[in-house]
Amino acid sequence: MQNIPFYKAEAEMGKLPHPSLRELAHRGRLIRFKANSQIITQGQTGQDIYIVLEGRLEAYIHTNGRKERRLTLSNLNPGDIFGEIGLDGGARTASVCAVKTSLCAMVSGV
Repeated sequence: MQNIPFYKAEAEMGKLPHPSLRELAHRGRLIRFKANSQIITQGQTGQDIYIVLEGRLEAYIHTNGRKERRLTLSNLNPGDIFGEIGLDGGARTASVCAVKTSLCAMVSGV
């Protein structure tokens, strides 16, 4: 995880599909995640949401059965938001990891 100055991501911010999404991203902190970095872990609490600016991430859950397995829920690409379910202070319902190096705006306590 590496913090990035906003001026280095102006091009990526401009590609977001809606002005309100760009405004929300500007309220956050830019973070670059290396490939295979765990960003959110299922079951933990947190009040941050993330806006994907660059890269690709995967949202997944671990199923509880005789053999625990990983089930992919979605692939997250630039313009996607994740982590919003945790805004109520409850447990995260899924995990998210970076599939490849990714840049996100992390907005705390929206």
